[in-house]
Amino acid sequence: MERIWAPWRIEYIRKKKSDGCILCEILKQDEDISNYILYRDVENAIILNSYPYNPGHLVIFPYKHIANLKNLTEKERNEHFALVSRSTKVLRQAFNSEGFNIGINLGKVAGAGIDGHVHTHIVPRR
Repeated sequence: MERIWAPWRIEYIRKKKSDGCILCEILKQDEDISNYILYRDVENAIILNSYPYNPGHLVIFPYKHIANLKNLTEKERNEHFALVSRSTKVLRQAFNSEGFNIGINLGKVAGAGIDGHVHTHIVPRR
């Protein structure tokens, strides 16, 4: 298996983090293009990761600021994972992706950079 090497992510790692939730902050702004918001559904949004592991690295997150999947309603959860599924289809076509890393880091100890707002990463692999 080929490892992902993304040295450009060091800027994100060293960057001073805001006190608020970056996902909630960008949703409030009317700047979808500059915030890389690709799609807003009823309960969730899809953005391009600003510090991607690979080109096409997407993040899907609910509008509701919650830290755990168990706090999503059934409607929010179903839409969330339907968007994960649809995103893999789109990325497969757009990037000719052969596979994907799909992950949710629940809690800081699990590696969540934004631990207060649950989100799913989709990283296309070639």
